[in-house]
Order: sequence, then structure tokens, then C-alpha cells
Amino acid sequence: MSVSDSLDVEVDEAPPGPRWFWRHPALLSWLAVAVPVLLVQFFARKGSRGSVGDGLGRWVFGGWVHFDGPEYLQIAQQGYTARQVVWFPLYPTSIRAVTTVLRDPTLSAVLVSLVAGAAAAVLFFKWLELRVPTRTARLAALWVLLLYPYAWFLYGVVYSDALFLALVLGAFLLVEKDRFLLAGVVGAFATATRPSGFAVVAGLLVVALDRTGVLVAAQERLHPWWGRLGLPRRIDRSQLRPAPFLTLVALVGLLGYMTYLWVEWERPLRFVEEQANYHDPNAASLLKQQFFDAFYEGFAPSHLATTTFQCVLLTAVLLSVPAVGRRFGWGYGVYVLCLAAFPAVSVSTFMGVGRYLLPAFPVAALVGEWLSTRRRLAVVWFAVCGALVLVMSFGFSRNWYLT
Repeated sequence: MSVSDSLDVEVDEAPPGPRWFWRHPALLSWLAVAVPVLLVQFFARKGSRGSVGDGLGRWVFGGWVHFDGPEYLQIAQQGYTARQVVWFPLYPTSIRAVTTVLRDPTLSAVLVSLVAGAAAAVLFFKWLELRVPTRTARLAALWVLLLYPYAWFLYGVVYSDALFLALVLGAFLLVEKDRFLLAGVVGAFATATRPSGFAVVAGLLVVALDRTGVLVAAQERLHPWWGRLGLPRRIDRSQLRPAPFLTLVALVGLLGYMTYLWVEWERPLRFVEEQANYHDPNAASLLKQQFFDAFYEGFAPSHLATTTFQCVLLTAVLLSVPAVGRRFGWGYGVYVLCLAAFPAVSVSTFMGVGRYLLPAFPVAALVGEWLSTRRRLAVVWFAVCGALVLVMSFGFSRNWYLT
């Protein structure tokens, strides 16, 4: 028996008919956060010079178009320049497709992000129904994700993060149902959305191998340390079948983009090379040289505060990997580890880490289960996180550099 097959969980049935929308806890919860966040964005945007441009979309959602946002809009309308290849293609392609109907690039981009954010909430709750036994714990985990301090990217920001999370959750939900080829197809869209998509490929494959009995967990009485962590001890070759390896179709998104770069610029890894324009290369990123130098070079306290907070988040997620692997299976442990490793080795100041960790949904599930039995702590947790989401939404709309 595989690690993941040992869970006995209850699954709620969704209410039939059109009233499903209003009864579904994930959509209602997402709306409950989205509405105040969007209102904060609107009023913060009105006081932010330079954020309002032509068109209804820019007038209403101008606060959501900062930093990477204009880059995505430019790619969607004019195509890539060499400097912009660090932004993967699926999100701007989606903006371009919707713009053919709405004729408003900003409105189209925000709509794509909003739909993706709502889909991510629904898919996360569907995944929780398979892996988390009680409704209270599932709701707590959902709210941990929706009120994650950097979760404002799920509510319309012109960034690819909401789309990436929705695709990741769709892929893992399919692999949990043994739909390995479809999981790989959806995973391919994820790897065409963000460079951290390699984490999805690794996670899907390990989950698939676990579910088909290829990975055999260590027995705690024979291997106490490995057994307590639920780590696979050996590979059962008799269970090897082609089906789990269909998840590797997820590589097609990344390989397709690399093919485009090869044809256009004769450099399939140009997106890696161009990262040097935005982050220090090599050992400077690995050792976080800029982050530590900032304490001695008089950086603004706000910059030090936000980078330090993201450093703490990254450390906490990395430390959670053994618990994630033990609780949900080591496919999810591998996924979270790879997801966290990407900014750990590529970002020299921890700036951006908060956003990069948004797709670490198994950690949200783990925290939600823990909070579900600690009601008073949960109230404090959600109050603090809710306030942070609103403050950070306000700040991002005012062009504060937060992540």
C-alpha cells in the first residue's frame, strides 16, 4: 500500500443546480476576501499618481498594474523583447486572447487573474476534500491560503501567480484521481506560466509513483528515523508501469517555451540568462549577499522589514517540508521543497519570496489542520493575516515594493 492510500477521508457532495455557486464555501470565502481587497485597491489607486490611465480597466484597477504588470501587458499587446523573456508566455497569451473580446488589456488581465484566483480557491477545497478528513480543518486551511499575507495576487493583480496556482492545483487534483496523462497536460500549462513549474513536474511524478505502489514506505520498527518521517525506503520494481511517467508531459510547457527562444534568439535558456538583469547571479544569490549588505549600507527600514519577513517565511516553509511529506506524502514534500528552493538559490535579497511561496498549498493545509484544533489562536491568526492582506493590498496599489 502506498503512503497516500492510507488516508480515510470524508468527501462532501456539492449542492446541485445553480445554487451551488452561492453554497460553495470556497467561492463564498474567496468573494468575502476579494470584495474588501478590491475596494482597498480602488480607493488606494485613486490617491496614487500615475496609476490611472486610459480605459475603464485602468481607471478601476489601476492599483493592480505595477512592477511586472506593465511588462505582462506590453508582452500581450506587442510580443516579447529579449529583456522580457523572463516572464513566461501563458499569462500574457491569455490576456491577449481575452482582449480580442473585451478590447481593454487591463480589464482583460484583471479578469484572467480574478477567474484564476476563484478557480484556485475552488480547486484547493476540492483537493482538501480528498486529503483532509474534517470540514472544520478544510475551511481553516482554505482561509489560511486566502489570507496568506501575500494572497492579494489571488484577487486580480496583473501577475501570473493566480493562474499558476490554479493550474498547479488542477494538476495535483487530477493525479490524486489517477488521471496521470491529464495531470501532465495541465502541468504543462503550469510550466508555461512560471519558471518554478519544474517543482510541479517533480511533485506530480513522485505522487504518481506513490499512488501506484512503486514507492514503499519504511517501517518504523525497522528504520525508526525514516519511518517516523514516512520517507520511501525502496522502489518496488514489480509495480513499475508506464502510467505514472505520463505526468512528465508537464515538461512540454517548458520545452515549448525553450523551443520558441531557440527559434527566435538561438538561445533556449535565454530566460535564465536574462535573470541577471534582475537578480545577482551565482554565489551572490545563493549566499543572499545583498540582503546582508543592506543592514550595513543604510537601506530603508521598510525594505529591510519586508525582506526579513520574507526570509522568515522561506525558512518556515523549508522547515515544514518533513511535516508535509509525513502528512500528505513525499510527492508533496518534494513539490514544496523544489518550490522553496527556487527563490532560495536565485533571489539575492529575499525580495519576491512571499509571492513565490503562494503556491505552497500543502503548507496551508498543514497549518489549517493545526489551527482547526486551536480556536483562539486561529482567531488571532486570521485577524492578523487579514489585516496584513489589506495593508499590503493598499501598499501595492500605492506602488510600494513589497515582494
